[in-house]
Amino acid sequence: MASNVTRDHHNLRRNLNLNGNYISNDGGDEGITINDSGLVSISGDLNLGGGIDSGSGIKIDATTAIELDSGSGDVYITKGGVMSNLFAVFNADTKQYNQNYDINNYLTLAVGANGATTLSTTDSDGAVGHLTLAPDGSIILNSASGGFEMHGAGTTAKFADMYAGMLLGYTDIGLDEGHTTLALTTVASGYVIPTDEFSVAFVIPPSGNVLIEFQIQYGSGSSGLGTLHAGLSTTNKTTGYTQLADYHEKMFDDSSVRNGIYTVNGSWTLTGLTAGDSEELWIGFASQSTTGTPNLFWGSNGTGRYPDFIMKATALPASITT
Repeated sequence: MASNVTRDHHNLRRNLNLNGNYISNDGGDEGITINDSGLVSISGDLNLGGGIDSGSGIKIDATTAIELDSGSGDVYITKGGVMSNLFAVFNADTKQYNQNYDINNYLTLAVGANGATTLSTTDSDGAVGHLTLAPDGSIILNSASGGFEMHGAGTTAKFADMYAGMLLGYTDIGLDEGHTTLALTTVASGYVIPTDEFSVAFVIPPSGNVLIEFQIQYGSGSSGLGTLHAGLSTTNKTTGYTQLADYHEKMFDDSSVRNGIYTVNGSWTLTGLTAGDSEELWIGFASQSTTGTPNLFWGSNGTGRYPDFIMKATALPASITT
């Protein structure tokens, strides 16, 4: 039996049985419903003047997004509602998240312009807020620019010097291979790269500074007029020698001894390179004179033959004296 009662206030001394209908401000089908299992559904927004207190857990289950809208920009997760037991803070204004040990010691994840992200720790009474990475797998660092920096209590990059001395590239031609002899051409006629293999490939370190070294055996020829010149090329033998810079073309031996045989080691210092770029450089050789047939020698697959040709690239520190 239906009953329509209109009053400003209703005091109920027993349960209110809705029978699946809505509690609504106008009798419509919006508002609050309670089903037989006790599930409470709200068709609109829920505005609270206070908090929600549950004797057990609280579950929020949404078919689409869950939006937390805080007028102050802060969202706190605490234990027992006590700020000293603060667990985490989300701040929409500063675009950061704090994971707390307590209110004064915490980790911060902050996101700035262009997605620049900083992970930092705060120790309230010292400097032992260490950060440990201990994955159950690999640690992968993948820099889109190829640059890596390490700073020591400031903005000065220190990581570059950690690379100093690191071997970036290494080439060995003639290892357990048949020995080879190559007659030198004159400097005037141009430097010659023995084969396309006479190169070293490397990725430029953060310092932008690299040491290039080589080893080759050289014979001054029967006249003793031969000299050993070497220079760096940006292209291979197939393309032809392309000078990296004229000041990298140097004379490394002028012993002036007839039929002299020498194992020559030489090097170049390269500066101002772009960190993260991939590079490959070839080496070309020449002699001031070809009288007496000065030669290069490399390779051995037996005893008593020639040392290998070696070319390598090594990282240098960011600050060097030139």
